[in-house]
Amino acid sequence: MEYFESIACDEFDVLNISYHEKRIMNTISKNFSLSEIIYAPTNECLKCKVIYNDDEIISVEYDVYKKREIKTFKLGLSAANILESSISNQRPSSYNTLKREYHIIGQYDFLIDS
Repeated sequence: MEYFESIACDEFDVLNISYHEKRIMNTISKNFSLSEIIYAPTNECLKCKVIYNDDEIISVEYDVYKKREIKTFKLGLSAANILESSISNQRPSSYNTLKREYHIIGQYDFLIDS
């Protein structure tokens, strides 16, 4: 199986490389020293895509980073078990065992230049 990491490079610097190495370690239980494999070839903002499998780094590709323009953004809140309750006046509040569930829902649309 193949995996990939997208790593930001900007102003001749590879950003957050240790976090990417940790994620690779968590994914395949193998440590690759990305600082020996990748570099920031220019001062432009680049996306470095590292493709790897369980045994080796397969390829390293650099592409100019294209900022996506977000057209819309929606945020919602979902709640469950709010109106239902097992609280009674005869019991202390510690007897309320019904769990409340809250979920934040996000949606966005963006345009990719082709």
